[in-house]
Amino acid sequence: MCSQRASMGCTSSTQGRPQGPRPPETLGSDPVRKVFFLAVNGSSGGQVAQQLLDLQVDTMDMRLDRDELATVRVFSLKDNEKREAAFKEVASLKGSCDVRVVACGGDGTVKWVISCLSKVDSLSVPIGVIPFGTGNDLARVMGWGSSAPDPLIGPCLSALRKRIQIINDAEKTPLDVWLCSVSLAAGSDTAKFEEIKDKKTVQCHEDKVTLTQEMINYFSIGADGELMFAFEKNRKNTQLGNKQVYFRKGFQQTVAPPRKLDKYIEQARLHSDIDQDDEENAVMPLEYDKSHRQLLFLNIPSYGAGADPWKRSADSKPESKSGFTPQYTGDKILEVLSVKSTFNTGQNLVLGSTVGIKRVKQGSEFSVKFKPGSKVYFQVDGEALRAFDAESVQVTYGYQVQLLMAEGAKAVPLPDDAPGPANTVSQPKPSAAASTPEAYDEEDVEPPVETWRSSKPAPEDGLVST
Repeated sequence: MCSQRASMGCTSSTQGRPQGPRPPETLGSDPVRKVFFLAVNGSSGGQVAQQLLDLQVDTMDMRLDRDELATVRVFSLKDNEKREAAFKEVASLKGSCDVRVVACGGDGTVKWVISCLSKVDSLSVPIGVIPFGTGNDLARVMGWGSSAPDPLIGPCLSALRKRIQIINDAEKTPLDVWLCSVSLAAGSDTAKFEEIKDKKTVQCHEDKVTLTQEMINYFSIGADGELMFAFEKNRKNTQLGNKQVYFRKGFQQTVAPPRKLDKYIEQARLHSDIDQDDEENAVMPLEYDKSHRQLLFLNIPSYGAGADPWKRSADSKPESKSGFTPQYTGDKILEVLSVKSTFNTGQNLVLGSTVGIKRVKQGSEFSVKFKPGSKVYFQVDGEALRAFDAESVQVTYGYQVQLLMAEGAKAVPLPDDAPGPANTVSQPKPSAAASTPEAYDEEDVEPPVETWRSSKPAPEDGLVST
């Protein structure tokens, strides 16, 4: 049993406490106005996140600054029963008090949390982050840092209380979620999808011709998908070890470069719903550099553990005539770039260099058609996929979730008076599939569902099927 009250006003209760929806806890006779749910992916960060679960405490009452009172729930995302109970409680409390969910893991854990909130119709509940993953790109731009705080717990939970206070003070901002669909050539005997599982290449989603995945950070075609495919075969159990593997595999691409985009892309286009009968204005070509080896779709100003390939110093000048705007969160716009090699994005990360990185378009709906018989590598938010006899890709706007943004965050919410970029077209309406995001696993977790899903799931999933 663990029970204590610290000088900062903290009590805790054991895991044996009954679960399920109930009113917020009280400290003395005062009602608690805040409830925080810590959704912990214990496998993240080389098991570092497990420290929160090792407290063996499922509920803590805390007194925050300004005499605010809070209840903190802690549960494992990998425990099906506790996960379902926790998110049902989130749904039951969201209308009566300030409820916030904290994803304790990497960016994949954030997607897992989004999936769980969707299942209980609670996408309006804001999400904070305690980062434990490898890249932590979303955590970086939202002001939560690139790694977990050290110490994480502290004497009498003091460090954890400080983190809860920061989450309590954070501002809400919308984040766009995108749908990336990869299709194979219909009727082909050689068409198939492959992924890495347990460090081995395996065929996946047999007999499926289209896979769809949600994206919150970035989606790419080409070199870095191939890099991620090689990386997954050699993944380590520590953040440092994973970074070393990633940079080693990246260096190998400078010796044996992946194919150029024009070797397998037949056409790439930006679509508009302004007037579907006006083909000339409704479809615009993506004028990427055909000698480049990667096509990158960015949702946030961080890629590959902190690079910012879209940013240009001239964007902040009133006289800038680039036709592009800075990146904003919640603007329903993606930024598209072509990249000469993964070495160039490495230079951008270390030196801020934009050599070999071309800004292409900003928009909300894109399609890419591949040449017959193409083998293509993809990655979405760090998860790799290989397609044989790939036919096409569709990238469309899905829906929005609410993220918590700490003070000093790099992300910039869309200003009310922001002008539209000259190189974009109007946003399409959300698709029907957008209301049901799929569960998404973090790096070392047994996935609650498959990472990439068929576009025709079973009816009970609330999705569509082929």
